[in-house]
Amino acid sequence: MSRPWPALVLLLVFTLAPLAFRHVRTLDGPLHVLHADHLGHRLAGDAPGGQGLHVDLSRTLPRATDLIALPVLRLAGPFAAQRALVVTAIGLVLLAAWCVARRLNPHNPWAAFLVLPVATGQLLVHGFFGFLLGVACTLLAWDHWCAWREGRPRRWITALGFALAAAWCHRSAPLLLVLLVMLSELLHRRGPDGRRGWWALGLGVSLACSAMPVWQALQRVPLEPARSVDPWAAIAGLHPLLLLDAEAERPLLIGTALLLLALWAIALRHGTAAPHRAHLVLWGMAALMALVALVVRTRMSGLLYLPDRALWLALLLFALGVAVRLPPRRLVFVLLIGMCLAQAARLLLLERRWAPYAAAQEDLVAVARALPPGSVVAVAHRGTDWLTHNAVADLSTLHSGLVLADRGNQWYARGTPEAERMRVLLAGRMCDGYWLRHMARTPPERFVDAVVVLGPDTAATDRCARAWGPALRNAMEPALRLPNATVHEWR
Repeated sequence: MSRPWPALVLLLVFTLAPLAFRHVRTLDGPLHVLHADHLGHRLAGDAPGGQGLHVDLSRTLPRATDLIALPVLRLAGPFAAQRALVVTAIGLVLLAAWCVARRLNPHNPWAAFLVLPVATGQLLVHGFFGFLLGVACTLLAWDHWCAWREGRPRRWITALGFALAAAWCHRSAPLLLVLLVMLSELLHRRGPDGRRGWWALGLGVSLACSAMPVWQALQRVPLEPARSVDPWAAIAGLHPLLLLDAEAERPLLIGTALLLLALWAIALRHGTAAPHRAHLVLWGMAALMALVALVVRTRMSGLLYLPDRALWLALLLFALGVAVRLPPRRLVFVLLIGMCLAQAARLLLLERRWAPYAAAQEDLVAVARALPPGSVVAVAHRGTDWLTHNAVADLSTLHSGLVLADRGNQWYARGTPEAERMRVLLAGRMCDGYWLRHMARTPPERFVDAVVVLGPDTAATDRCARAWGPALRNAMEPALRLPNATVHEWR
């Protein structure tokens, strides 16, 4: 069990598994790819659009996910870019867990497999890649910080580098890193200057003082959250590990939970001593994150998916704390292999659930090819499948013109006569249908060349499609009908 390479190779296999999937689909993945596409256009000095309307790129700033998505987008297209984001997020989380477990528990290289089910959980399906990358870089920064505290003088440079990378990946990463360092200092025997970590206490007081404005920010309600999460039900149902099919995954989730509890019991009874009680740091942070998910119950926290993020992070830190104490025993190895088998079954279920979305992808590509280059397109939706909520972002990435939609994170720049007139016609009400009826009556002001309705043709339409229905029937005609998309053009 002391050889690290077999364990590392198996971790790599699980990381690269999505590359073999027939299709990969996440909720926010198309938005990340669209942002990378916008950044590429801004760097090139052009903006997609037509009819005097162009995409507004003034606020497009580089993100960490752009480093992954943009090269793959230019080489292989938007769907390959989303697949690359999934693989990178899984790989970096597992790499961080591997590094922490190898430093704190070098005698058991298989201990990092305890984090495997958490790395492919609910947040991955939601496409929160920035958060996942930020958490991974935070763990790496904390690991190198602890190594520097143990007497490795050059580790502070890499710790600083990972800390800056974490801050770039996600804005919550610095706070998580500060809490980890603070708790580590409080549990550390002696600091480098011969004193206990008193500065960590001062840092904790500062964090406590800053909690009030953070709480006030969470009270703001710009929008109504799409759904509410009961943290107790989420904990009981292991929602942080849930992928897409709750019924099919329930036996696997129960088995994974039992394996995790059995390994925790072994770690408590026969566990190896982690340096400077690092397992207590991880378990303490896990308890704090669980408390945040249970206590912070505001609408703004629901919009930010704060309970989901906090519970996932709590489970990750708890599993990592167990991993750093696992002894190199045969029973531990057998239980970890059982967890790997359960994880393989979960990945097979995920692949089966993702595969049917390939048909919608093919229809989306056909629609993008059918649209005239540089045209302006308005988009409505059919169906209530939350996983295709941001499909309009895929169309925006594939189309060389401008795509207008009630969702999708894309809008046109102001400054041209057409843009100013369009602003008056829309008046911030994309779905009321006035602008489309006006264009039907006034051909010279038809700034929109086509209307696309995305979603299964048997599903119910959204409020935009219902409001546009009369104009679509009276002034437009279907130019392309597909099972998952319909293109309407002017008669």
